[in-house]
Amino acid sequence: MKKAILIAGMLLLAACGSQGQETEPTEAGADPGQETAATEEYSLPEADVYLTVSDSIGVEIGDSNYVFGAITGAMFAPDGNIAVLDIQKIRVSMFDPEGKFLTSIGRQGSGPGEFLLPSGFTFLPQGDLIVSDGMGGKLVRFDSTYAHTDDLAGFFPSPPAMLAGVGPDALIGMKPDFVQDETGMYMGFTVARWEWGQAEPSVVYCSEMEPFDPSDLSSVGESIVFFGAAPGTPVFTSPMSSEEYAITAWDADGTSCTP
Repeated sequence: MKKAILIAGMLLLAACGSQGQETEPTEAGADPGQETAATEEYSLPEADVYLTVSDSIGVEIGDSNYVFGAITGAMFAPDGNIAVLDIQKIRVSMFDPEGKFLTSIGRQGSGPGEFLLPSGFTFLPQGDLIVSDGMGGKLVRFDSTYAHTDDLAGFFPSPPAMLAGVGPDALIGMKPDFVQDETGMYMGFTVARWEWGQAEPSVVYCSEMEPFDPSDLSSVGESIVFFGAAPGTPVFTSPMSSEEYAITAWDADGTSCTP
């Protein structure tokens, strides 16, 4: 398997290197073998780790519980089960560690425990499931038995889409933001902490806003900030940028501790 991957990679490099290149004539008196020798000195390094598929969940045709529409997220629950968010089927499907279907959570609708357009989800440390319903404007909560408990609404323009559970009732998330004032319209994203029951964040870690022109949607998304968070750890943020390469660590109170 290693040899096959290395051979395929070398062939790809050789093909890319040869396209669009012309062979220059050899200067008088030059040794044609010198260029060949220099080329042969380079070889692909051995990889530290080779990734291979060990197992998979899902089929193209068959049992509807294993046929996915459009997966937008997947993660392990605290109990070891596997959760898959399907934005097309409007539900979270639960599988055991061996890939056996257990149950589905939520359905399309605007009632309790229902979603209009789920965009992200996470688990709290005790096993509660939180699903972000972007179109419904709310966070939907289920307990560790997957029974619906309550919703958190009141977000503008929409709830945090990317989520990470960091406490029994605490979330870190990335929320779309929109501001319009006398200077113009601005759109961006904020990474913050929310305590369950409060639509306003308790801590704001970073916020990136850019001028927004409704007639030009090409700039939408330029201010996206990725983040990583887990219980008992700092919050890490990084801008999605081809010019700035930086990761910042934040203490729980929002103080930048590592630029």
